[in-house]
Formats: sequence, C-alpha cells, structure tokens
Amino acid sequence: MLKFGDFIKEYFRHVKPILKGFLVLVIFTLVIMAIGRVRSRQGWFFIWINIILFVIQLVIFSANAGFNKGRQRPSIGGKWRDRLFFLVYVLIFLSVFVVSSLDTGRYRWTRDFPVYGYVIGYILYISSVGLFSWSMWTNRFFLSTARVQKESGQEVAQNGPYRFIRHPGYLSSIMIVTATPLVFGSMRGFAPAFIVIVILIIRTFIEDEALQEGLPGYTEYAKKIKYRLLPYIW
Repeated sequence: MLKFGDFIKEYFRHVKPILKGFLVLVIFTLVIMAIGRVRSRQGWFFIWINIILFVIQLVIFSANAGFNKGRQRPSIGGKWRDRLFFLVYVLIFLSVFVVSSLDTGRYRWTRDFPVYGYVIGYILYISSVGLFSWSMWTNRFFLSTARVQKESGQEVAQNGPYRFIRHPGYLSSIMIVTATPLVFGSMRGFAPAFIVIVILIIRTFIEDEALQEGLPGYTEYAKKIKYRLLPYIW
C-alpha cells in the first residue's frame, strides 16, 4: 500500500489538470455566490459535498498501489475539431454553474423549487462523480481529448464501466450537468445544460471515429459493446 502522503503527491502530479478544473469550479461558484447572495445554502452545501467527495476519492485511490503505475499524463492532441469542441464544451459547461448560481443567489428566477428536486439532483450528482472515478480508475489512458496515444502503447479499455458502454466518461459529464441545476434549485440552468449534452453526444461520434481509425482492436470492441452512452438504449 502506498503511503498516503506519497499517493497525494503522485495523484496531484498525474491528475493535475482534472484537479485544476475542480478547483476552478469551486472558486467560480464562490465568486458567483459572493456577487449574488453569500448565504446561499444551496451553494455552500454543493461546495462541501464536492470537498467530501474529493477526500473520499483520495482515500479510496490511496489504497490502490497500482493506480498510478503506468498511468498516462493528460496531453494535448487529437484533431482540431475535437479540440474546438472541447473548448466550447468547457465554456458552456462552466456556464451551467454560473447560470444556476445566479438563479439561486442574485436573481432568484426559480421559486418554490420542490425538495425532491434537490434530493434527485444530489443522488444523480454523487452517482456521476462515482462513475467518473470508476472510469478513470479503469482506463489509464483516460483523456479529455479524442487522441490515440500510440507512443504509449494505448490499449482498448474493456473492464469496469467499459463492459456496458463505450463512453462512461461522457455519460458521467451528462449526469453532472443534468444534476447541477437540480442541486442549485434552478430551472434556468437546464438551458446551457442541454447544449452541453448535445455537444457531448456529438463528441461520442468524433471519438468513435478517431479510435476506430487509430486504435487497434477498437472496431472489434465497438461491435461487441454496441451502446455508446446508455446500456440497452444507445
């Protein structure tokens, strides 16, 4: 078993871009809350939930001595259209948090949001983080762009959630943007969330094309695992 301190050092080194994204979201939420209403219970509860989930990830991953062994660092690459889609995706993804926070904090466009909406939102949100972590745990070539890493000997991921669908990482992102307006109690947040979902669906086609062209064994895997995002549906 890795020492906890050594694991944290390795985790930050290998997953640094993901952590940066996480921290940006937290800071951005705090800023939006400050602009609107600092005492927003939804906003602070959301932040604390994310901190707790992050700590749980550290504890669980630290128990796996092989987690960082051979894990590839995220790198820039892929076709220009995929990089463009990723840039647009990040901007609109952040707008889901912005719109939802503004709705809850400053403008209060959504009123009388039902309690069960918050409950469903957090169940979906926590599940999405779990699915994302499971995907990253299983696939050591997990990247943010559709790039085949030939220089690293990339192989087709076929275990974990990849036994059921080909793009569990994208499904987790769809779950996150769907859950975010719910956990903030914002109906307006579903507008940018819908755009993000459309972008992610398009990206599944782009990634499938890139992987079938450049990754040996992926075509056979795609024939075996027919579903991109939803088991037994699509």
